[in-house]
Amino acid sequence: EHIDVDSLELKSGVVKEYDSIEFEIKNLNRRVENQIKRIISLNAEYLTSNFVYYKSNKYTLALKSNFKGKIKGNIISISSSGETFYIEPNDIVNDNNRLNYLSLEKERIILKILQNLSAKVHNDIVLLNNLYNNFLYYDSLKARAIYGIKTKGIFPEISNILNIFDAHHPLLKDPKAITFTPSENRVVIITGPNAGGKTVTLKTIGLLSAMFQFGIPITVGESSTFKIFDNIFIDIGDEQSISNSLSTFSSHMSNISYILKHTTKNSLVIFDEFCSGTDIDQGQALAISILEYLININPYVLISTHYNALKYFAYTHKGVVNASMRMDLETMQPNYNLIFSIPGESYAFNVASRALIDRSIVVRANEIYSSQKTEINEILEKLIEKEKDLLLIKENMNKKLIQIELREKEIENFHQDLLLK
Repeated sequence: EHIDVDSLELKSGVVKEYDSIEFEIKNLNRRVENQIKRIISLNAEYLTSNFVYYKSNKYTLALKSNFKGKIKGNIISISSSGETFYIEPNDIVNDNNRLNYLSLEKERIILKILQNLSAKVHNDIVLLNNLYNNFLYYDSLKARAIYGIKTKGIFPEISNILNIFDAHHPLLKDPKAITFTPSENRVVIITGPNAGGKTVTLKTIGLLSAMFQFGIPITVGESSTFKIFDNIFIDIGDEQSISNSLSTFSSHMSNISYILKHTTKNSLVIFDEFCSGTDIDQGQALAISILEYLININPYVLISTHYNALKYFAYTHKGVVNASMRMDLETMQPNYNLIFSIPGESYAFNVASRALIDRSIVVRANEIYSSQKTEINEILEKLIEKEKDLLLIKENMNKKLIQIELREKEIENFHQDLLLK
C-alpha cells in the first residue's frame, strides 16, 4: 500500500512526514541553486568551470587553486592534479547540512516502512514460499510444453531396454536422424573414423535421455523406448587443465575414477574416445580392465573408440556389441547410420589421400600397417568380413521378403477380384 508497483517508489500522500521532507528538500534545492548561480556569476574568472559538483553529499564549486581565498568556504575535495579545489561556499553551508539531514530522515522513514513490510512478509513466509515454488513448477511445465510443441517432441514409452528410432540432436541445426537399437545388449562399443558421427551419436543419446527424465518432450520416433536411469555419467571432450597441471589423459582418468565410484546397475555411462591420449597398448589394457569392472556392475555403457582390442572384446563377451558409423566412401562424410554387430574402420589412409597427402606416403603407410598386423588384428578382420557377409545376406533376405510380401498381396487382390466376378 506504500509502494508504487510500477516505479517501486514510495507513493505520494501516504506518509505525511515523508511528503513534508520531500517538499522541504525541493525548496532547499531551489534556494541552493539560486545561491550558486549568484556566486558563479560573481566569481566566474576564478573557477575552472561553471558546473556544480556534488562531492561528499555537498554542492561544491570548482575553484582554481591559485585563487583559493577568493571564495570563502570549506574545501571538500581536491583534484588529482592539485589544480582544482572543490569549495562549499559559506553561503550554502547551512542549506547543505540541512539537505544531508533531510536525506538521512528520508532513509530512516523508508527503512521503517521496509521493516514493517518485511515483518508482514515473514508472517506469511510459508505461504509465499509455496506460491513461489508453485509458480516455478507451472512455469517450468509451460516452458516444456511450448518446447515440445515447437519441436514436435514426444514422450516415448518407458522400458527396461533402450531402443531409439529417428532421434535428432535438439541443439543442432538440421541434424541427421540417429537410430540406436542395441536390443538386449547393455554395452555398445562404437568405432569408426574421426568426424564419422560417433561423438554426435553419444551426445544425442545422453542429452535426450536426460531431457526425457526431466519431463521434456524429445525428438524421437514414436516406437522408441527409454529407460529411467538413476544417474547419467558422461566423459566427453578434451578437459586439459593448465591451472591444475592435468593432461588430457589425467583429466579423463579423474572423471572415470568418479564414475566408477558412483555407477550402479541403473546408470547410463558414456565414454568418448575411451582411455585415449596415452600409449596404445597400455590404453587398451586399461580400457578392457575398466570395462570388465563395469560389466560386473552391469550399467548401460556406450563407448566410442579406435582400439582394436575393444572391438575384439565385444566379440568375446556376452552383452557387449560392436557398432559402427556408416560412411560415404566417396565423400568420406558420415550419414549417421549406426550398424550393430560390425565394428567400424578408421579409414585413416582414405582420409589422408583426400587431404592430398603424397600418394607415396600413403602407400608406404599401408605397407607398414600390413607388416605390423598382429594375430588378433587378422582374426578381427576375418570376423568383420564374416559379419559384413552376414549383414549383406540379411539385407538381401529382407529385400526378397518384401518382394514376397508384395507378391502375396498381388495374388490376394487377384483372388478377391475373381471372387467378385
